[in-house]
Amino acid sequence: MNYHPIYDEILESLDCDIEIRQILIGSSWVATILEDGSCGIAAKMFNRPTASVEDLLRKKRKAHILGKELIQEDPFLSVLSLSAVNACLNTAKRVSAFHAAADPDTCCVQGFNVTGKKVAVIGHMSRTRDQILRESHPEQIYMFDMDPARGDLPVEKEPELLPECEAVIITGTTLINHTIGDILQWSRNAVHIFTGPSVPFLPGFSSIDQIHGMVLTEIEEFLAWNQSNSGSPLPYSQTFLLRTPFKDE
Repeated sequence: MNYHPIYDEILESLDCDIEIRQILIGSSWVATILEDGSCGIAAKMFNRPTASVEDLLRKKRKAHILGKELIQEDPFLSVLSLSAVNACLNTAKRVSAFHAAADPDTCCVQGFNVTGKKVAVIGHMSRTRDQILRESHPEQIYMFDMDPARGDLPVEKEPELLPECEAVIITGTTLINHTIGDILQWSRNAVHIFTGPSVPFLPGFSSIDQIHGMVLTEIEEFLAWNQSNSGSPLPYSQTFLLRTPFKDE
């Protein structure tokens, strides 16, 4: 694993001593529900479970303990860990406290001028790419994915193209597959923006310039939908946009 200090920042933020009530594996998302009713999700980025959820919870019932598994190479453990992290951190109360609520149509690059600049999108986020093209008019926009679809570039091109980009939009799933360190290194002179449902709400990120994510607000409706549906959980959520404090206004 290419370890990056960003994992330390996440794990040090897990100060909630709350037990996990349930972990539910859906079609596209893994949801962790805490005893206080909070629910966090992460993209289901594993082919098959490598452990029983029940056995795992017998050993790691506290959310902050399961959260520490985020650094594991096993994608099953990493996904469950990130969903537990997000159950602790992605709450409506925290969004309100930091005045970070945003309109669901808010573009993730809001506050940064990328007109005429080169932009990279890490992960197949065609909606995000199209919104940036439509609203911000960059000179060039690259989209990279491990399993490239039409219009995507393979991740093998990242070391070549990321150094020339001035803004890099990064999916939260890079925390699961542990590619975040290389991406930040290859694009070290760019603005970095985290976006997507798997992104943790962390006001103190020192490696990221802006965080654009979501907090589940219609939890029961989402859980029912997640049992057999794939797609975006946005209809069941509140969007947030958080500029980290070290960034000059």
